[in-house]
Amino acid sequence: MNHLDRLWDGMLHWLTASGPDLLFLVAVGLLVLFIPWVIKYLRGLWLRKQDKSKVHAWLRENTKDEPGESHRAIAEISSGTRLPEARVEAACLADLRIYRFRSEGKPDTFSVWRLEPQSVYDKRGTIMALNSRSSYWS
Repeated sequence: MNHLDRLWDGMLHWLTASGPDLLFLVAVGLLVLFIPWVIKYLRGLWLRKQDKSKVHAWLRENTKDEPGESHRAIAEISSGTRLPEARVEAACLADLRIYRFRSEGKPDTFSVWRLEPQSVYDKRGTIMALNSRSSYWS
């Protein structure tokens, strides 16, 4: 038997020898100590979940999968969702559906569409230029 087992056995013997009332009081005391901590922890989990869904929904509604339209900065998301910037950043970093784009000298931007923003110079398909001498059918 190691030292911790002896300590545990001694504590249980002391509690039970003092009567069941002392054991009940110790259990209630421990419960009273831990209930506020558990409530605070569960409230924090619930708030983080609400923040993530609110930020994700805002990004889906206010961005498009088009060049220059897919990513938003934290300050812009914060003003749109009316959440503090720290909570917006925490929600963006915790939600796996939201992508973070980092570039040197610029603030981080976030998107639900893609990891890197599209270039505004990318071609968006074939453009036919018809002049007066050419015909579409020839």
